[in-house]
Amino acid sequence: MKVMMFFIDGLGLGDDDPDRNPLMTAAMPAFRSLLGGRPLWRGAVPFRGADVAAVPTDACLGVPGLPQSATGQTTIFTGRNGAQAIGRHLNAYPTPSLKAILNEHSIFKRVVERGLSATFLNAFRPEFFAWVAAGQPQHPDRRYRPSASTVAALAAGLQVFRDFDQLRRGEAVGFDIDHHLLRELGYDLDPVDPAEAGRRAARVAAQHHFTLYE
Repeated sequence: MKVMMFFIDGLGLGDDDPDRNPLMTAAMPAFRSLLGGRPLWRGAVPFRGADVAAVPTDACLGVPGLPQSATGQTTIFTGRNGAQAIGRHLNAYPTPSLKAILNEHSIFKRVVERGLSATFLNAFRPEFFAWVAAGQPQHPDRRYRPSASTVAALAAGLQVFRDFDQLRRGEAVGFDIDHHLLRELGYDLDPVDPAEAGRRAARVAAQHHFTLYE
């Protein structure tokens, strides 16, 4: 069995209000065909079809407050309730307590330990691999601290990551899909049509038991 997780941080199921929920009017033919022609909103789920099961989940995780990235992602990538573990919702980057959960229970690690293959479909920049080679020093700029997904993948080893050489060969996908942001940042990459990026993702996912793209 092959599993591909396509994760978009912060995207939830909104209301039937085009002014507040862009998914009500967005051209999403694949999703709509799977959902019987309906847009992706809270009223469309739960839904079961011949080829799809759409199940809503509560990002609050039983903890009062506004759901946040670090605790939510820790929960998604480990199956352990990150918000309950630290008693609150935490945004941005995982604390040492959350990192400990990620290092022990990471889905990447568990897949690899079972002798199966896992990969992070995103192409990581050369600076990331230099940071790992330097011993993962703490960077003064918070933007360069590893996210929960990166910590989860690191728990399985560097072999699950993909680099820009693989991106250029069509064996990875950029975080911006079509490379427009990466090109603005100065990286020497050709533009990629989103449909082609999707085909590349499908090819990679077919070669691994677990694939993550975010």
